[in-house]
Amino acid sequence: MSAAWAQLLLGAALAAEPVPPAVQRALGRAAPAGAEVRVAEYRARPAPDCRVDGAEVGALQRSGPVLVRLHGRTAGGRGCDGWAMARVTVIATVAVAARAIRAGEPLEGSFRLEPRELRGATGPAPEIRPGAIAARAIAAGQAIDETAIAAAGTRRPGDPITVVVSAGPLLVERPGRLLPCARGRGCALLPGGARVEGVLEGDRLRVEVP
Repeated sequence: MSAAWAQLLLGAALAAEPVPPAVQRALGRAAPAGAEVRVAEYRARPAPDCRVDGAEVGALQRSGPVLVRLHGRTAGGRGCDGWAMARVTVIATVAVAARAIRAGEPLEGSFRLEPRELRGATGPAPEIRPGAIAARAIAAGQAIDETAIAAAGTRRPGDPITVVVSAGPLLVERPGRLLPCARGRGCALLPGGARVEGVLEGDRLRVEVP
């Protein structure tokens, strides 16, 4: 594909041209559900005498240049292919914070849906279930993605928690405060400054000592 990109990007003699319906359909299928794809520029290099009737595009998550694989048939009925470069703008419905939202605050009533161009980390509006809270602080006007959403009752770094340390048959409970941790694990800070890691079980962090 790098060779195809080089040919298309360096081929200054290629003129912009209309987008074949097959390419437009492929771009639409590759974009997020409900998104609108606008083609600002299209340059193709199909095989000689190739009538394009099919196209392939990788997942289209944001605006920018896209490499398109072309398929078709010659006037003699033989299969043919080629490449094209499309510069696209992807517009989708995005969830946007209507005001500054603090971590732990309910999201319901605090966001609005609006069409925006997908650029950088901006993505389509995720599902925000009733009772969902902000997993972190969100600035007013900032797009809300899945990493900013937590279920109601989700514990966050700094929250108090009971740490249950088990060493064989011995169980010791200590108060602690949650710390950021790897996905699927729980970490806490004990009063003496020790950091422990284990498994979250409701309002308890179970830590096993060999």
